Order: sequence, then C-alpha cells, then structure tokens
Amino acid sequence: MAIVDKEFGEIKIRKNKLARSVKLSVGVDGSLRASIPYYSPEFAVQRLVNGNRDEIRKMLATHNA
Repeated sequence: MAIVDKEFGEIKIRKNKLARSVKLSVGVDGSLRASIPYYSPEFAVQRLVNGNRDEIRKMLATHNA
C-alpha cells in the first residue's frame, strides 16, 4: 500500500497492529516509509506529510548527505 505525494513521490505505508502512532522514516534507498496503526486510515499519512514538509525535507537532506 502506498500514497503518492507531488513533492516526495511514493510513500510506502505499512499497517502495524502494534503501532500506536503514525511514524515516518527514510529507507536505506532514500524512499519515505510510513508505519501506521492497523485501524488508522491512509489519509493520516498525507495529513502528517502536509503538516511537516520542512522536517521531511531536513530528514531527506540528512540522509542524502
């Protein structure tokens, strides 16, 4: 499962029954990955991305450096 963002491209989503919150991370290959609670809808990831674009840019810059 994945969503596509205009700026960051594909964000892979993994639903986890043990997760309690939405977590965004950068994969080894530089792609964005999200882990969300099993009951949480996918638009929660889009909301997180829209509200934290500056922080995500910093995460990607740190990873690519």
